[in-house]
Amino acid sequence: MSTGHRSLIWLVIVGWTTLGFRPYPGAHSYPVDNSSSANSKVFVVYTNAADTVTNDLPTDDTLGAGTLTVSQIMDSVFTDYNSIGGSFLTLVDTSDSDYSVANAENRTLTIQFGNSFGNSTGEARPTWDGDSIVGCTITARSSILDSAKEFVAIMTHEIGHCLGLDHPQESNNAIMSYFRSEDMIRLQIDDKMGITYLYPQDSEANKESPTLGLTCARK
Repeated sequence: MSTGHRSLIWLVIVGWTTLGFRPYPGAHSYPVDNSSSANSKVFVVYTNAADTVTNDLPTDDTLGAGTLTVSQIMDSVFTDYNSIGGSFLTLVDTSDSDYSVANAENRTLTIQFGNSFGNSTGEARPTWDGDSIVGCTITARSSILDSAKEFVAIMTHEIGHCLGLDHPQESNNAIMSYFRSEDMIRLQIDDKMGITYLYPQDSEANKESPTLGLTCARK
């Protein structure tokens, strides 16, 4: 085998094994789009909004000081997702002006506190219909109310699952990774790339073929 062929194979292997995000097989996502502000929204239903959460967040976190409620933390997690460059996705709660039973059909994400499944602190269970995620329920242990740091990390991770992200086995530099540091509690660049892939503001840009930095080419 020529040196050129060996180099190309090595580049392909490296490119494949260093992908930083992993969507579910088939790249499932909610049936939302960027045709209007209302159509870009996934509606999040949760309880315990006024409950106080023990604030053990690092001082450099956006919520790193003062008393916190479930509602404040949820808004912060929403902001992290909604501010991803290149993605049209918008997470809102049921107080949003576009919320209605009709608008929320197949676009609802439900969070409940109690006993999660098995030994996990939180678990997301999406519902699929063909290629679309048409609902998702997150069950989180009530113990996360004792730690804002854990709350942010668990909610960010489980919402990622609801939106279509799986665990990336090739990287620990992502909130979606099993192997992330316990100090990593918010979205990282690989997580954001995954959301942009699933909910692209520019679907044509999303079709660009990866060429390992050698060139740019549309599929």
